Amino acid sequence: GELRRQRLGELIERLTPKCRAVLVMQYRDELGYREIGERLGISTHMVKKYIVKALAFFRHGLARYH
Repeated sequence: GELRRQRLGELIERLTPKCRAVLVMQYRDELGYREIGERLGISTHMVKKYIVKALAFFRHGLARYH
């Protein structure tokens, strides 16, 4: 719904810039972990960690909005 999307937008704003960049590249640009890592100068392992961290953050942040 609209409220949920708005909430998601707020949560995205609160991510660190690098974490946000990883998510945007994965979901909007549909890049793989290796491509994202190359663009940001981080390992694929770190890319994975950022994504896991962001998704956990969203799950926690959206839990109250079900």
